[in-house]
Amino acid sequence: MQNFFIGSAGVYYQAEGYEPGLYKVDDQGRNINLIDDNFYDILLTDTGIVYTLRYQDGIYLAK
Repeated sequence: MQNFFIGSAGVYYQAEGYEPGLYKVDDQGRNINLIDDNFYDILLTDTGIVYTLRYQDGIYLAK
């Protein structure tokens, strides 16, 4: 399963399953792996992605 997030900060997607993680699609159309982990919640902002992890406390930001 994949969830897509599209906004002024860019295009991101969350992959679940065999290779979970957070990816960003760059200007060339390449998929860049930002984080390899399982996510609890993700929110797209004007400056990037704010997220929490399923098995670790904290709030994080990825650009």
